[in-house]
Order: sequence, then C-alpha cells, then structure tokens
Amino acid sequence: MEAICYSDNRSYQRKLLADTRRWSTQPSAIRRGSHRIEVVESGSLEELNDRVESNGKKDTLIVTAIRDFDDINQFPLNKDKCDIIFYLLSSKKNQQRILLSLKNRKNRYTVGNNLSFALTKYLIHNNIRRKFVFNRLERECELIQHFELRYREFKKLGYIQSRQDSIKTKLDIDYSDRYSYPIGIYQKKKPEMVRTGRIVFSFGEELDVMVNLIEKIVADTRDKTLENNISYPEGFNHPFDLLASFGVGFQRYYCNLVRKNLSKAELSRIIVKPEFRGIGLGEYLVDILVGEAVDSNISVLFLACLKEHEKFYTRSGFSQIEGLYCESFVNIGKPAIAMHKVL
Repeated sequence: MEAICYSDNRSYQRKLLADTRRWSTQPSAIRRGSHRIEVVESGSLEELNDRVESNGKKDTLIVTAIRDFDDINQFPLNKDKCDIIFYLLSSKKNQQRILLSLKNRKNRYTVGNNLSFALTKYLIHNNIRRKFVFNRLERECELIQHFELRYREFKKLGYIQSRQDSIKTKLDIDYSDRYSYPIGIYQKKKPEMVRTGRIVFSFGEELDVMVNLIEKIVADTRDKTLENNISYPEGFNHPFDLLASFGVGFQRYYCNLVRKNLSKAELSRIIVKPEFRGIGLGEYLVDILVGEAVDSNISVLFLACLKEHEKFYTRSGFSQIEGLYCESFVNIGKPAIAMHKVL
C-alpha cells in the first residue's frame, strides 16, 4: 500500500507527510495493515497523477489538504483509481474536518478532526472491502435473511418483547420497516449475510417497494404476530420504536427537529453474526449507513443504544443527546442513551 501526501501549500504538505509517517509506524497501523505502508510525497499534481496511474491495482491513498468543500469536487484526480483523505483547513482548529472518499463509492465519510484516526478508519474500510461487499436489500430473499438474522441475534440479547415474538416464523419485522432502508454485508466468497442494519425514515415517507415486499412476506407466513407487528400502534407519532424508551425527552427532541424543518432518520437494528465480530465490520456498516443517509439528504441521524456501546458509535461521529438517558432500556434492564450525528 502507498500513501501519497500532497498539498499546493508546502508547509501543510510537510505536516501531512510527518503525521502520516508517524502514524504508519504505530502498532495499530501495522496490525491493521495487511501490507507494508509506504509513505511518500508528491511535488506536483502531474507527478501525483502519474503515481496513481502507475500503481495499477496497488492500494493507493492520497492524503491532501484543501481549503473548502468546493475544492473536493474540483480536485483534478481520477477518484475511481484511488482513495483520498481530504483535510479541510479552517482558521479555527475545532472547525477542521477530515473527509474520507473511497474509490468507486459516491458517498464521503466525515471522520472527525484527527488525521491519525482518519488513517486508521481508512485501513478498516480497506481491509473489510477486500473480503466483504455491502448490498441494499431490495429482493424478497435478501429481506428474509435480514429479518432472520435480526430475530436470531435480538432474541439472544433480549430485545424482542413477548407480544412481538414471532416464535412460529422466527422473523423480526415491525411497522418501522415500512419506512426503512436496509443494508446487508456479505462475504465475497459465498452469499452469506454476516452484518445488517437499517435507516428508518420519518412518518409519511413509506417506501412503496419495501411495503409491498414486507406485506407479501408476512402474508406468506400467515403469522398473526407479524401481522400485528407491521400494523400501526395506537397513539402512533413516529416510527422510531426503541427511542420511545426515553419518554417525553425524545418527544421534545423530535418536535424540535420538526420545528426546524430538519430532515431526520434513525439508525437501528445493527446486528452482526458472533463469529464475525472484532474485525471492524460493525464500524464499517455504521459508516456505510451514515453515507447512505447523506445521499438521502438527511440532516440529522439519531439512534438508541446501550450505554456500554457509546464508544463504538462515537468512532463514527455520534455524540450523546443531552438529557436522553434511561436506566432500563426496553425489557433488557440495562442503562441506555440516545445519540445523534449532524450530517
């Protein structure tokens, strides 16, 4: 793998080069990198383009400093042949932001203000995409896999309440799926779903294709529990079911977003098969879902999670929503928080 540092400002280029070289020698970078990381600099855009072209199939990462978002679209490089970390400069340190742009991927990921963190995030994505691929779940067989995996893992964790437990069919389907956009991660070598999650959109944003598929799946099962699960509950205000655990606090937060006319969505049902944990798949999936939310013009993405999982979501840029905390989440009996990310 080659990391090439470039900036039209020589002082910034020297800083990027020094910081990237320092990072490449850290144990975390060496451990996550499947190949030796060679860090070099480029003296011009022409030289940079030549290096990218000559690298062929070799993993190439460009680390560059730019002054504003417009410079990203105007950056004169074939973004289908390399990955790029854009270090956005600002007069105020706390306003600096780093974006990760992956080749053959239209979404970009905001990865905080720390270059070392952004480089490690890149390695996670690069390692995962060698062995796994993500798909938007748009076919009946894919959705059934999605619902089966959710049921199996959520049942173990105790998230499924008795009145919603489809013991007969072992599928986790609820009314929020009418508004949801599910993603699955598969192994490249065989069509096995190993990770899944969804984005839940706001009331009034039902996805017709998804609704038709879900209703067909439920009708085919003839499972009364599932029929009840996909029906709207009494007093329905929003499709974000788990966030109801935070009571009036979340209602106030949600109403504030509505008053500000901000587009909003929930990240939920993040599940991974136990045998595939610990390799970065969860973080990869959350980043993918955040990218899909950006592509859907969502302004604020929120979620509910156990307090013990706070650090996991923080790595993808989420922070706790002030005041939204509960001692007993759903029927699990563990402390939980609500988090959000402004996109």
